[in-house]
Amino acid sequence: MSLKKLRKRLAIDQRNILIGTVLRDGTHTVRIRTSKGEIRDALKPAATTYNTGARLELRTDGRSLQVTGEAPLADLDGEVVYQV
Repeated sequence: MSLKKLRKRLAIDQRNILIGTVLRDGTHTVRIRTSKGEIRDALKPAATTYNTGARLELRTDGRSLQVTGEAPLADLDGEVVYQV
């Protein structure tokens, strides 16, 4: 396997888990502030609502964010966790 193919495969397989705070709940997206202070829109599951100020667990592939659920009690101290 070439180095180029390996890098591409790793980029696809890598997922980041982040913690964010809800700023506004929309129809299909949630506006959140990440632990790094960035304000972004994240896709949310259908038929879910989140209160302003709620802490959410987010997954990203580097381009988009997706809500995976409520943040765990530990809140991961705002750290980024890599699952490989």
